[in-house]
Amino acid sequence: MGLTLIGHAGPAPATTSPAVTQGATSAAAGGHDAARKGIVVKRARLVRDGRVAKAQVRWSAWLRAQPGHGQRHTMRLLGYDGSGRGGVAVRIRGGHVPPAGPVRVSKRLTARQAKRVARADRVVLSASQRYDRPGDGDHLFETALATIVDVRGGQGDGRDCSQVPLTQGADLSGCNLAGAVLSHARLQWANLTGANLVGANLTSTYLNRARLDRADLSEAQMTRGKLYAASLVGATLEETQLSNAWLAIADLSDADLAMADLHRADLSGVTAPTAHLSGADLSRANLQAANLRKADLGSADLLSASLRQAKLSDADLHRTILVLADLREAHMNRADLTQATVAQANLSEAVLDEANLSRASLASANLSWSSLLSTDLTETNLTGANLTWASLKGAVVTRAVWYGADLTWATWIDGTRCGLGAECPN
Repeated sequence: MGLTLIGHAGPAPATTSPAVTQGATSAAAGGHDAARKGIVVKRARLVRDGRVAKAQVRWSAWLRAQPGHGQRHTMRLLGYDGSGRGGVAVRIRGGHVPPAGPVRVSKRLTARQAKRVARADRVVLSASQRYDRPGDGDHLFETALATIVDVRGGQGDGRDCSQVPLTQGADLSGCNLAGAVLSHARLQWANLTGANLVGANLTSTYLNRARLDRADLSEAQMTRGKLYAASLVGATLEETQLSNAWLAIADLSDADLAMADLHRADLSGVTAPTAHLSGADLSRANLQAANLRKADLGSADLLSASLRQAKLSDADLHRTILVLADLREAHMNRADLTQATVAQANLSEAVLDEANLSRASLASANLSWSSLLSTDLTETNLTGANLTWASLKGAVVTRAVWYGADLTWATWIDGTRCGLGAECPN
């Protein structure tokens, strides 16, 4: 069950202030008292049988004092289980420049929200404040602050970083940022190793070259996120929203992306051996030259995905949808494609030696010049497939369906050439 988000903050508005006396990032290094920086949240609780969320908040006066009006503030209630899944997020309040002084907030939950929050193992309240330096015209937040307060069962979910300005290059390792709203923030080169970002809003956030190794991003909103060359080794991204995200040449080794939404994501050149992508939506994604050796892509949706020159040796692709996928020159040695749907895919010059394609559908697929040495094609549907100049030597073809397949000049299972006396299917 995916994260249910009720409202979220959008990009910063254009500022009308032309002058910049001091940016938020430089002010962070200017010796301000740390106690004046953070957002203070007190008495966060659920009352009236869990139907009403209440808290008292004092927004950061330090961030409010920055020039211009490019600010956003958001409070959310987040409930999730111990694995970071099955959560619900409820927007408590939000807006532009936050009010001064302590503010009491109250939010009545719907019956459905209250029921899901009651079932959650952990409930936290997040308060986020973001600042866009005036005059730069980028509509991106250079500095952010986030305070996460436990409401129920969330103790031990990361270190308190409420006094740490969230900026590019910041050391945020191990921070508890569950449910934080950091959309459109600049966090390039930040160190988020081991951070808790469960259910966080990172829509269009800049995380290029950031370190997110072993971070928990379960059910985070990362649509259109910028993660170019980011390191996500061993990270958890189960059911994370990453559609249209930019992950080119990122390191996803051993990352868990089960059931993640990667529709139209750019994953070209990623390093993702042994990554877990079972059930993920990779339709129309760009995976050109990706290293997916031994990756688990079982039951994933790769409709019209680009996998040209991808490395898929020993990968698990059983029951995977590869209809209309571009697999030209892909290396799929020993890959498991049992019951996969590869109809109308382009596998020209692909290497499928010793792969298991039993009961798979390759109807109307282009397998010209492909290598299928010792491949298991038991009960494989090759109706209308193009196998011109393909090599099938040593392949197992028991009960394979060849109706309308083109085997012109293909090398048959006994090593002889079709068209030169070999007993090839008609």
